[in-house]
Amino acid sequence: MSYDLRIPKDQIAIMKKVLNLNNKQKEIIISQCHSYKPLKAGEKVQPIEDFEDFPKIFDFIITLVKLYHITHEDQLFESVDDFISQLTNSLIEQLKYENFQFENDFDDKIKSMKIFSKKILTEETNLFYHEKALNLLLERSRLMLSSRIITDIRPVFKEEKIESPNYCIITHNLKIQYSKGLLEKKKAYYALDHQDLIQLQSQIERALNKEVEMQKFCQKAGLNILEV
Repeated sequence: MSYDLRIPKDQIAIMKKVLNLNNKQKEIIISQCHSYKPLKAGEKVQPIEDFEDFPKIFDFIITLVKLYHITHEDQLFESVDDFISQLTNSLIEQLKYENFQFENDFDDKIKSMKIFSKKILTEETNLFYHEKALNLLLERSRLMLSSRIITDIRPVFKEEKIESPNYCIITHNLKIQYSKGLLEKKKAYYALDHQDLIQLQSQIERALNKEVEMQKFCQKAGLNILEV
């Protein structure tokens, strides 16, 4: 069963730019897909000389590949061609709504964009595998987003007479924010004592050491490690 794909209005302007890409610009985008590395928090796509719109267009390409992998896993489209047809049909309908003046070569541009989009979505680039791996990661029931440990001092008062305490305890509260599914975010809190911290520290160090050994194994086996 095919899914009705609708493009947000703010993305229509970017798709118009994709529609008018020349061959050299398309080659640059394909090359960037092959050398793609995930952006860190706050990091932006860097501009390319003589390609002013590259950052906006490549952001759109990343979103497009991400959307394709999500819909592909959920079998919302019969094939990659179906996905691309829905995408271009949505663009055409929106352009008609805007009373866009279609030029004589518009059909050729749509055909060219379909070919280019299919190459982006099916060629085995770094971007392709990164988004596929990220989608697999998101299939877990709970995905950790952030963590924080709050440390506090709790005084221990006498039972009979309230006066300046002579004793206290040091407590730790572990806060974990996680996602459940794609959109639902939740929080969980765990009380920890000193021994809990030592145990967590030991387990984290062991996991990091195992990761180092696994990296060595992957390198020997010729496996590329994806950063997700």
